[in-house]
Amino acid sequence: MDHLGSRFADYVVGDGQYATAPFLHTTDAVGLPVVARLKENLPLLAAAVCARFDGQPPQTVFQEGDDSIEVWDDDHFDAWETLDWPEVRVLRYRQHKRDGTVIQAEWLTDFPISKLGSVSFYRMANITVL
Repeated sequence: MDHLGSRFADYVVGDGQYATAPFLHTTDAVGLPVVARLKENLPLLAAAVCARFDGQPPQTVFQEGDDSIEVWDDDHFDAWETLDWPEVRVLRYRQHKRDGTVIQAEWLTDFPISKLGSVSFYRMANITVL
């Protein structure tokens, strides 16, 4: 960022291996929000997401091409002990493909809901899933 300037990037999207406190602190330090896949490397957060979202109806359902997308989104998850964020926002989506395939994934971010809606969050996260 020092060499390329603040217009180099607006945010960072990364796989679960980047959902670590040191990486997230670095993105904060350079002023870039992050969208990272939530995977098994954060078992307590993943368990909290399941406890909150499992059995609940989706907050939003929309069509993306031929796919039906269900979305759950909450910005009040506790940060893990090494992360210096007050809270973590997590989005779960379930993508129902035309052929019957269902893709489910969870993503975390420091974008507040007031600045990034659930559908836009889904699109930012889903662009990396090909």
